[in-house]
Amino acid sequence: MFVHLDIKLMKLFRAVSTFRHTGVMPSYTQNPGSSVKSRPNVVKSVENRSGAAPNQNRIGIRNGPCHSHATERNHLGGYQVVENDFKQISNYLKTIVERYSGVKKNSVDKVFCVGYRRTGTSSFSEAMKILGYKHCTWDPVVWDWYKRGKFRTILRHAKYFDSFDDLPWSIIDFVKIIDKTFPNSKFVLLERDPDEWIISFEKFKIKLGGSCFNEEYKKLRIEMFIERNNLIKTCFCNRPRDFLEINVAGDDSFERLCHFLGLEAIQAEFPHLNKSSS
Repeated sequence: MFVHLDIKLMKLFRAVSTFRHTGVMPSYTQNPGSSVKSRPNVVKSVENRSGAAPNQNRIGIRNGPCHSHATERNHLGGYQVVENDFKQISNYLKTIVERYSGVKKNSVDKVFCVGYRRTGTSSFSEAMKILGYKHCTWDPVVWDWYKRGKFRTILRHAKYFDSFDDLPWSIIDFVKIIDKTFPNSKFVLLERDPDEWIISFEKFKIKLGGSCFNEEYKKLRIEMFIERNNLIKTCFCNRPRDFLEINVAGDDSFERLCHFLGLEAIQAEFPHLNKSSS
């Protein structure tokens, strides 16, 4: 599948290879009061590191802005690596990863799972990865940001991902903020039979050090679970193109998810994670 890599990318890989073998490094200058590295005026060659006088004309590096070419040949036949190379290499590698990591790429901005815990969120996470999405799941750092009210930090963090599940992404009030921030996104509610869900949720809490639920508490939690899901449905009641409700245990759920995202189903069923503990 890498046959189609363009020549420019291959040249950049050669630049990296030469850098690793010859030790050619860009000479950075630090602007006072700034944490951003400026473009190098002079690129150190192998002769520079050995103590010989540099020959700027021979390697084609001038004082001031770098050449428009990403790389310049030196007398060894390799490539001098300048700061712009690293940026281009990073961008190209990101493109290649997105191109070959899965089948994903459509007009959807982001996909948020708004299902509650123990409804199949782990299976959803795995499914999104299979479909080629860069997925963000539970992260204690993000949760700490949420508790401290650092919503802007969370939303900036979200720009680096394609799909999400678990807290804080499934909190109703935060879902409304997400919906306004990423208006072209889609939302998936994971449903589960309440009686099955409470058993799984109780096991989950016990695993975290909690105690068994009494019948009264079970009844209360089930009512909260149903009410919570109904509120989510109300938020998207007039937006069928943006909202999907599925049960990951359903025979056609994975196919419905793919159709909802504008993708072809590459397998018949959802991958089932944490099934034995549910």
